[in-house]
Order: sequence, then structure tokens, then C-alpha cells
Amino acid sequence: MRLSRDKIQEIKDQNHTNTLYSFSRLSKWEQSKYEYFLTYVKYVKPDRNDCCYGSLGGAMHDILERFYSDEIEYEDMLEEFDEAFFTNIEVLDLKFDRNSSEQNDKLANRWHDNVGHFFANHRTIPYQVKCEQPAVIRVNNGALIGYIDAVYDDGDYLNIVDWKTSSMSGFTPDHIHEKSRQLILYALSFIQHGVPLEKIKCKYNMLKYCTITYTQKNGKVKSMNVERRLLNEKLLAPARIYLRQFGYDIDEYSKEVLDNGYDALPDDVKAEIKIVDCWLEVPLDEKVIEDTKKWAESTIKEIEDAIAKYYKTKDESLFEDSIEDVEKESYYFSTLSGFSAELNPYYKRYLESLEKKNDIWS
Repeated sequence: MRLSRDKIQEIKDQNHTNTLYSFSRLSKWEQSKYEYFLTYVKYVKPDRNDCCYGSLGGAMHDILERFYSDEIEYEDMLEEFDEAFFTNIEVLDLKFDRNSSEQNDKLANRWHDNVGHFFANHRTIPYQVKCEQPAVIRVNNGALIGYIDAVYDDGDYLNIVDWKTSSMSGFTPDHIHEKSRQLILYALSFIQHGVPLEKIKCKYNMLKYCTITYTQKNGKVKSMNVERRLLNEKLLAPARIYLRQFGYDIDEYSKEVLDNGYDALPDDVKAEIKIVDCWLEVPLDEKVIEDTKKWAESTIKEIEDAIAKYYKTKDESLFEDSIEDVEKESYYFSTLSGFSAELNPYYKRYLESLEKKNDIWS
């Protein structure tokens, strides 16, 4: 539920700030200082509106919100998904890849198969789920606001959930806290309202993936996160273990599994293999919380210092994106950004540097 303007102004007054930041606003600064400048200082409208990821992601969140708000039935989700996909891709002609029609079609098919499978097989959360819950996070130099995808209490933990339609790449143990700052800030909001840290769980539901769990011969339980479109293929290895153990014809059932998936397995084999939604939990401790809070505070200070200097000097180079910075975020600039090289001279400079390199090597 989005807060009213009056409520937002009240939060600003309570926190003695003129600007109520959001996580996406801080992320914009990290991705491109110049795009932050265009968006929040110059109020320039993006000139590229053909990327599908934001629009499709929003539609998927909306479907889940309406399901958990009892506005639609479980069986309606897949139909709603297909309609949203058709509208965004076929009617609006939004793109997964702006540079290659072949790659665009490949990504579209994969995304449709993965996320469509989720809506046909989602394991419903068996607790009262509240969606789009506002969260206010107090920091030393102001406040942030966000809207949590889903929150539920399972009796032991307060679970903060983010529905994620992107890839799992990057969510490694070394980088998960950097990738999960938004969820960690939401956890901080609850801590600031009296919920103990040890009673909070932050986790992603990775819509494009599911988890296969089974027991190996050595007795150890093994879990595999797999793309949903590859589920039948990945299911073969654990299935063959139990097919052999229970005396079934492995070759016969292997073909059936590839064609029809989990439902093709005998009941006693099914009992040994579990397939559930893919949940990715973010480890939390006091240091993680404090480090993330400090990141938000230092980012806000950096933004406000640059803007204050700009108003005195009108020097746009205060928002320069270095070639190294653009290269680091090259996927964002080429695929996700709403600003073309015509509006961002630093992105244009980066593209020109690539052309020069290609000329040298050609």
C-alpha cells in the first residue's frame, strides 16, 4: 500500500530531511552518477523505453500481490502471466536484448518457460502474507523509504521476501550482501521498530528456478537449484538413483521423465525426491546490518555533497561516469538503462573507446 503525500511529508518532517531516499535512488547513483543527475537534478525524461525487464518484473509482482490479497485464484496466475507476457513482448514490442533479434528471441523464450513454470507450480506460502508493505529506515543523515514485496510471520521468524525474476548469478557468498542491500535495509526498518535481529529472515524467491532435494547413497541430503525450463533434464540424475534402487527399468522411465517430468515417476520414487520453489536466504548479523546502514549514509552524503557543489558551480563534471565505471556497469547501460548515449556523454565516450579498440585489432 503506497503512502500518501501527506504521510510522506510527515516522515520527512520527523526525520528533518527534505529528501526521502529510496534504495533504487541510491542504486542509480552507484550505476551512473550522470543518470542520477539527469533523473533527479535535471528531471530529463529517458529516451529509451523499449526494455522489458522492469515492466515484466512489475507485472509478475502484481500477479503475486493480487493472489496473496485474494483478488485472483491460484489457477488464474498462469493466465495472467501469459497475458502480461504477450502484452509486453508482442504488443508493446519490449526487448530482452536491444542489439540482437536472435539473442532477444532466445532470452524471451527462456524467460517465458522459466517464469511460466513458476506460476503453474508455485508452492503457496502457508501463512498470512502482506504485500507491498511500506518500510521507513532511519539513517544519521535522513531517511529512506521502500515497499517490501512480501512479509509473513511463520511463528518463529518475521520473513522479508523479495520476488526475484532475474538470474542467480552474482548471488555468491562473497557478494550476496552487496546484492541484497535493499532487503538488509528492510530488516533494519523492523529492527528500528523493536523486532530482534535474531527473529528476522531475509530471503529471495527466485522465480526462474526451483530446488530439487534428494538423499545421496552416502546418506547426505543434496539440493540443486536449477532453471525451471531444465527441470526434466536435471531431474534425471536423482531419479535414476531411486529407479535403480527400486528395480525399475531405468531407460524406459528416463525417456518418460524427459518428456513428462516429475509426474512420470513411480510414487515410491517421487517420495524420495522433493521439488520446491527456490528460496535464497541472506545471512544476517549485526555487522552486516551496520555495514549496510553505513553504505546508505555515505552514499546519501556523496550525493548531497555533489548536488550542493553543482548548485554553486553548475559543473556537470561532478557527475562524471568514468570509462571504468561504465565498463563495470556495461550490462546496465546497454540493456537496462532508459538513457541512450545521446543523452549520456559518458556512455557515448565508452562506446567510442570500444570502437577504437576494435579498429586497432581489426
